[in-house]
Amino acid sequence: MANIETFAEAPPAHEVVPPSLGLSPEDRDVLLWIQSGHQKTADEIAELNRNVDAQQTELKRISDQIAA
Repeated sequence: MANIETFAEAPPAHEVVPPSLGLSPEDRDVLLWIQSGHQKTADEIAELNRNVDAQQTELKRISDQIAA
């Protein structure tokens, strides 16, 4: 199973919006809000991946016990 965590990684929002973009304050706020949402989603996906990994490990342990 492919780990999708790497697809959702994003740098922190304060690193993504260079001041040289010339955006209006409103546009900067919206862009930062979108980036913040993206980071939150990436964090949630990472947590889901950790949960899936833990479940797969537990399933293998149980399977090994049954096989023995």
